[in-house]
Amino acid sequence: MNSIPTPIQERFKVETRELLVKRIRVYVFIATTLVPLFGFLDLVTTPEHFKFFMILRLVTCSIILLIFASSYLKFFKRFSREAGILIVTIIGLMISIMIRFLGGYESSYYAGLNLVLLVMGLLLPWKMKDTLYAVLIVYAFYLIPILIFDHITNFPLFINNNFFLLSTMLITLVASHVGHQYHWREFLAKTDMEKSNQALESSNQALISAKKDLEDSYLKLQELDRLKTQFFGNISHELRTPLTLILAPVEMMLKDKEGHLEPHQTKNLNVVRNNALRLLKLMNQLLDLIKIDAGKLELRLSQVNVRDFFREIEDSMSALAEQKNLKLSFECEESLQGEFDRDQIEKVIMNLVYNAVKFTPEGGSIEVRAKTVDEEAEEGLKIDSVNLSESS
Repeated sequence: MNSIPTPIQERFKVETRELLVKRIRVYVFIATTLVPLFGFLDLVTTPEHFKFFMILRLVTCSIILLIFASSYLKFFKRFSREAGILIVTIIGLMISIMIRFLGGYESSYYAGLNLVLLVMGLLLPWKMKDTLYAVLIVYAFYLIPILIFDHITNFPLFINNNFFLLSTMLITLVASHVGHQYHWREFLAKTDMEKSNQALESSNQALISAKKDLEDSYLKLQELDRLKTQFFGNISHELRTPLTLILAPVEMMLKDKEGHLEPHQTKNLNVVRNNALRLLKLMNQLLDLIKIDAGKLELRLSQVNVRDFFREIEDSMSALAEQKNLKLSFECEESLQGEFDRDQIEKVIMNLVYNAVKFTPEGGSIEVRAKTVDEEAEEGLKIDSVNLSESS
């Protein structure tokens, strides 16, 4: 116990005082119940002393009841140990007085002292030294008058009574020591549990705080992501407008049929047109990515004539293919129909054709074919992957 920190020892002392006050009240309740009840034993064994003994019992009960009443006062906790010893001493003194009237060392009333000591050792949470004080006082009340006033002639009886009384004292001391040690270990276990609970509570608070920080960070990231999406969306829309304004006059100039343009001018305008189309395609792809990221991209399905659809793509990409002397062809039945999102599929095919133009050697050919398929008894449209070939 010496290795235990002083604050813990002080807490144990405070808790022990509080427990002692409660146990003293229980002890008083037992004493004030049994002390008068044993008056019936007086009536049976010593009727000539019954009246005096009953008065003695009632006076004893009155004194310990006063101590009981004082246990509810604030100062009582500081003197609870002394109050407990006083109660035991008063009851022991009462029994010792009765023993004097009933033959001294030959009286069987010494058994009452055994009962007082046993209840004290089992009930009151004292240290062994406090219990030792109480049992020595009670034993002194019994032994000293015998040694002073009695002429001991029956030594076997004297030794027998003292042997049982001393044995009870020893049992009381052992019980008090074991009880105090048990109480101390229980207190340490409770203290360790409180520390563990506090550590767990601190961990929980740290986790809650970390969770809140993560939630705040997540909300900030969401807001940043929203702002990023909004920013790129605005930029894309702003760039599409000037690109459209650039493409419109370029397309008109390239469609000039009166031959006002020189060959090199036509070539330069085609470069402008193709790069503007490339930028416009990139802007559209960026807008689609923004819509996909926001979960707002919706397919607009419609019935499309595939042949007309291919012609439009071929018109848009033919100039790009001619720059590398590539043969670009789209093949499908005249009446072929398909149900798909025209804009999205157009982006896919134009991207494939653009890559085909980029990676096909000069003088090669690019073919795009579409046909109907019957898969699992359902008609559908199949567009083959772009075929690349180098002309001989």
